[in-house]
Amino acid sequence: TKRYPVLYMHDGRQVFDPSTATWGKDWRVDELAQEMILNGELEPFLVVAADCTDARRDEYSPAKKGDAYLRFLIEELKPMVDATWRTDPERAAIAGASMGGLISFYAAWKRPDVFFGAACLSPAFADRYGDECFRMVEADRGRTPRLRLFLSCGGTGELEAQLLDGTLKMADRLRGAGHPEADLSVRIESWAEHNEEAWARMTPHWLRFLFGRPQRAEPDPGAGRKE
Repeated sequence: TKRYPVLYMHDGRQVFDPSTATWGKDWRVDELAQEMILNGELEPFLVVAADCTDARRDEYSPAKKGDAYLRFLIEELKPMVDATWRTDPERAAIAGASMGGLISFYAAWKRPDVFFGAACLSPAFADRYGDECFRMVEADRGRTPRLRLFLSCGGTGELEAQLLDGTLKMADRLRGAGHPEADLSVRIESWAEHNEEAWARMTPHWLRFLFGRPQRAEPDPGAGRKE
């Protein structure tokens, strides 16, 4: 009878299985989530990994086919998932990397009635892709939607260094717009490159931010004991 929140992810072939991942490395979301749920760090939740198509660059771009992809997620995929499994339809989050990180931010900001949070790893907030997201934040200055937002980026390699600038710019824009610090996590790892191995190492951090359970301190068995 229990119902579970759902995490929707993009580039699905990269999420669970190294045999389907492009470079033989996956995000290890299944192993890490299972381990963290069992040790009490996370509440139980479901993960739905939507595969990408050859048009992913356009489908994950707000300026191109992003709205059509978002319609697919909300009007086709989510209703099917909610009708098939024991989900909590009111609690969904979204996550992705690179262009997937961009569309995750766009989806959550545009539809906070559907998504309570987003993890955006190495998000493509570059000028040629991210302008729409910056405009949305600026338009909502002083009345930002209630969202939990995790932004992360590395700094190694030309592409990741380019995306780092946009990630920091978005973090500053969010703070300037009044987005609560408690609902924003920005994690920069200078060692990280633009690849699945780096994103897998980031997985525990954003899972904890979106689905973490408050950790209760265990009492010290020696506290108050007289020598």
